[in-house]
Amino acid sequence: MSTRGKFQRCPICKQYHYELEKCDPLYEYQIPAYHGDDDWSKVHATDHAEAAEKACEEQDQGGDYYIISDGELSEILIRDEHGEVKRFSIVAEAEPKYYATEID
Repeated sequence: MSTRGKFQRCPICKQYHYELEKCDPLYEYQIPAYHGDDDWSKVHATDHAEAAEKACEEQDQGGDYYIISDGELSEILIRDEHGEVKRFSIVAEAEPKYYATEID
């Protein structure tokens, strides 16, 4: 085993990293079109921009794919642990996947 511990899915941040490594910082996000003014969700990321991208990915994982189907999101707010808020717009792309099954 490595001096960093084993590589695993972290129970705290839900990302894969070595168990002895610190999680990415925690950010909060709010999508004004979907949330109320006081409704903030959390995501771990390396910076504000990555937090915005991960937040949108999480938002679309619910199955409705609002952001992907619209192709964009006009505004998402990202707040860091110091209270600094940055605004982003998002462009989304759907990535089709194809699977083949042999027919007898």
